[in-house]
Amino acid sequence: EAEDFIDSSQSRLFEAEAFRLRGECAWAAPAEDIAQAESSFLRAIAVAERQGAQSFALRSGTRLAELRQRHGRSREALSVLEPLCCSFLEGMNTADVENARALLEQLRVAAAVSNSRDSSH
Repeated sequence: EAEDFIDSSQSRLFEAEAFRLRGECAWAAPAEDIAQAESSFLRAIAVAERQGAQSFALRSGTRLAELRQRHGRSREALSVLEPLCCSFLEGMNTADVENARALLEQLRVAAAVSNSRDSSH
C-alpha cells in the first residue's frame, strides 16, 4: 500500500523507508526471504542516496549489514556499512549512527580475526 501511495501521490519523501520496511517484512517472514530482503534494503539505500537522505541510507545499510552478518557474509556487510558510516561526522550521536558504528566495530573485529586466520594458513 505504501508503494502504491508513493506512486500515485508522487511524494517520494519516505520512499526509501518503504523499501526498508519491505526488507524488514521479508526478513521477518516465517519463510525468511533473504533475497527479497537484501534486494529491498539495497533499493532503499539507492533511493536514499539519490535523495541525499543519509540517515535513511544508514538505517537501511545497517539492516543489510546485519542480515549479511547473520548469514556468514561479514566481509560483504563491512563493505556496505563502512562507507555509509564514514559519511557521518564524529559527534553525531543519533541512535541510528550509534547502532551502525557498533555494528561496524563488530564487523571490523571479525574481519581482523578472519584475516589473521587466513594469513596463518
